[in-house]
Amino acid sequence: MSQAGREVGSSAGSEAWSGADASQGLTAGAGDKVGAADPAPKPARPGGRALLRDVFVAGTLAGIAMIPFAAFFRARGLRVNEYGRKTLALLVGEVAPPFDFVLTFVQHMIISWSAAVPLLILLASPGAGGRSRRIALGAAYGAAFYVAVNSLALPLLFGDPTPWTLGFETVYPSLVIHLVYGAVLAATARSGRTASD
Repeated sequence: MSQAGREVGSSAGSEAWSGADASQGLTAGAGDKVGAADPAPKPARPGGRALLRDVFVAGTLAGIAMIPFAAFFRARGLRVNEYGRKTLALLVGEVAPPFDFVLTFVQHMIISWSAAVPLLILLASPGAGGRSRRIALGAAYGAAFYVAVNSLALPLLFGDPTPWTLGFETVYPSLVIHLVYGAVLAATARSGRTASD
């Protein structure tokens, strides 16, 4: 083959390779453009590890926050932790001090952790809002928990009259304590917080 033929062939081959490279570049660029135009994925709910962290940290803080209020109301002769005592007696029978205090505290914390889960899942949703809204939501959750569990389900289970039939002084101590629980739980939970919280 002549020198001119070799040069023409080499030039044609180079142009073919350049065209392929350009084609690949355009294809990648087009793919990038399509990807950029896609809507952003919805924020995922927190993983199990984040939820567990909030259950134990926020649930513990909220459970401990209830204790001074319970002590205050008890010192005034008002009824608090009625069904905590009855449930513990049902599970383990009569326990002598100081083990009764230890078991009561352990039971209280287990209930605090368990009761935290529904609210923490709710707070992790996109519509939970800012700090003040979350705290209000937590207080509402505490009130709803008191109404559904402490004032209706547990009296029914133990065959007792509901607090509503026993008067306001039977209702408000436990209701206040559960409002505190829900508000503190919402205030200390980290899941679903925005940067401005």
